[in-house]
Amino acid sequence: MYSITLVIIGRNDESKLKKIYSSEYIQAIKSIFEEIIYVDSNSTDGSVGFCKSIGFKAYTIDKYSFCSASAGRYIGTKCANSEYILFLDSDMKLTGSSIEGLGVEINKAISYDYCGLVGEVNDIYPNGKSRVRIRKELDDYKAVSFGGFILLKKASLMEVGNWNPFIPANEELELQARLKKCGFHIYRSTLLEVEHYTAKSSALNELLGVYYPLNKSRYGSLGYALNSSIKKGSFLMLLSLIPETVVAFILMFSCVVSVVTGMYVISFLGCVIYMAIILKRRSWKFLVVPPGNVLSAIYGYWKYKEGDINFYES
Repeated sequence: MYSITLVIIGRNDESKLKKIYSSEYIQAIKSIFEEIIYVDSNSTDGSVGFCKSIGFKAYTIDKYSFCSASAGRYIGTKCANSEYILFLDSDMKLTGSSIEGLGVEINKAISYDYCGLVGEVNDIYPNGKSRVRIRKELDDYKAVSFGGFILLKKASLMEVGNWNPFIPANEELELQARLKKCGFHIYRSTLLEVEHYTAKSSALNELLGVYYPLNKSRYGSLGYALNSSIKKGSFLMLLSLIPETVVAFILMFSCVVSVVTGMYVISFLGCVIYMAIILKRRSWKFLVVPPGNVLSAIYGYWKYKEGDINFYES
């Protein structure tokens, strides 16, 4: 059996933590994980105290350091002592079958010579409705993307430089580009699942947030990732993971060229190609998203900077 550390990150999620980590669930967790770690981003509630009371090692990011989900995972990785690390957000819960089958799925990932694995995410909303996130199916069970729910071999994660703590969002995308550059792949399990207790956001607000900094701390996160990938030599790998945004940039550039030259057929062809690619991979509703990502990325690119990440054991 492989040694596994569970790393939970969160901020002001005491109520969700208490709901998820019942005595029965924490016993099940402790039966398979060598250690359990909680990394807190300066909560003002009792999140840290509760996690310590049920057996977590707790760490807090210094209030003067850059706080982000990625910083929490970066710290959790540094403090973990196991061969594998399972990363979850504080509003996620492993299902019972996933706890029992985790070791088997790790063996499958190893058999494919993959450095980690992901599973299904079932979003559960306050009204009781749920939605399983759809992942693109591949015959070889290779994951095309991953989010807050991922298990990684620590040695592989450290080989590519750990999580980048200075990216406010899209940190999974940036890490995936570095893993891909080094030839690492993630196994997509169809048996593992987490329940994600989340709030359903407004589609209009999500769209506005792409074009306007409604959430200033996360706005332009793709630009942060692009800047980081250039510094770390994984820029082309990152571009391969965001084809819609790349095509949107080409479309916007072709429109500028057509206006300058008067050759409007260039922008027309660009629009046709853009729509064909988006509709093949996504839905018509997604057509307005990539151009916003391009514009906000410009802001994030120049905003990105690195510094020190300080934390202490709580």
